[in-house]
Amino acid sequence: MVGMLKHGNHRQHRVFIMKNINPFFIPSSKSLIVFGKNKLNGTDGIMPLLLELAIKKDLKIIYCVAEYGLTYKAIQDNVLFRDIIYKYGSLNLLGGFSKYRTIRYITWLFQLFFIFVQGIAGGRIIHYGAMNNFPFNLLRISYGKKVFLSENNTNETFYRQTMQEIDRICNKSKVQKNQKNYLFDESCIDDRIIFRKSTMKKFNKDNGYRFYFYGRSRSRSIWLNYLSENKHKYFEKYHPNIRDKKYIVIIGTWYDGCLYNNVPKVFEKMLDVFKENFNEEYFLFKPHPLTNISYVKKEIEKRKLKCEITYLHPNLLAMQAKAFVGNNFSNMMTDGFLQNIPTIEFSNYIDELKKMTCGSSASSKYVNHFIDNDSTQFKSIMGDVIISALNDSHVNLEKIKIDEPSSVGVLNLIASDT
Repeated sequence: MVGMLKHGNHRQHRVFIMKNINPFFIPSSKSLIVFGKNKLNGTDGIMPLLLELAIKKDLKIIYCVAEYGLTYKAIQDNVLFRDIIYKYGSLNLLGGFSKYRTIRYITWLFQLFFIFVQGIAGGRIIHYGAMNNFPFNLLRISYGKKVFLSENNTNETFYRQTMQEIDRICNKSKVQKNQKNYLFDESCIDDRIIFRKSTMKKFNKDNGYRFYFYGRSRSRSIWLNYLSENKHKYFEKYHPNIRDKKYIVIIGTWYDGCLYNNVPKVFEKMLDVFKENFNEEYFLFKPHPLTNISYVKKEIEKRKLKCEITYLHPNLLAMQAKAFVGNNFSNMMTDGFLQNIPTIEFSNYIDELKKMTCGSSASSKYVNHFIDNDSTQFKSIMGDVIISALNDSHVNLEKIKIDEPSSVGVLNLIASDT
């Protein structure tokens, strides 16, 4: 009897070890290698798709990034992304963490070998262009046609183009014409996974590759249901003082060197309005990867606001938010807007940008209220939004879910064994 118990415990221990081995090192036909982009934009767009592939198709997510600060660390800080990746796979920094270049290079070759072996075992790859370049293109030998090029942004905004133009004006640089969109690079024949309808409209059927439309990933039922089911766990763990209370989300940005918007000045004016008129409210400050947290904490503590720093996902924050407020347009505002949360941009644009945007936000489609450096107007709008929130319940998810019929084809395509 004792022997049987020992044997059983040993077997359970062995199963536990197997479960905790990085799937990176276990060749499998269920493996999905993702070469992430530097910064979180690509991760934010593709995470709901990865979650759906893991739950519905039992794929193992092997997420690989090549940059530490704005990518690997940012994913670790984003507790939702981190938890999903580790629950259904692993997060891997290509080259490892050594400070010695030679060791990083050896580690990188070692990792590349295991990625190659995953292809022999029947795995697949999603990338944003990395597979077009040496030495990653050598992996095509083992992966064949099971390589997919993904769009990196799910939001229908033209904010990036606006910022490129204002950057050109501020730096007096020449316009770069005919910049090639990587999704329309004919030298890459991989099937494309697309999130935006505007991209589909540009698709030329005569090209040698195919587009598969998944739809806006962060409006998917499986994504929103997952967040809803885990919301209480995250607030209990990271914000026990708030739990089920409603709050105002402050969207962080880069406060140290924005050429087109005097962000520190207007940020401090915004906090003054909160202190003088809304100091009973709860606030959650969501940092940008480039946010100077020391500066933010100092300004918040100076005004004694009931404010906490949060690293929860904006879709999760929107479920109990009264408003999303920022001093610059952010893709976070898109998430709030599409979950029917009022979005407010309190900015101080330079004249060139105001002229370009006709006195509105750099991405006005997803901003309910744009205020140009006017504290009185900001106070009035915030008051109206807070009163309105008293009569509103939490977000009705059924009204914002969008499951594109074509997404079934995307899931089957990626998960296929052929």
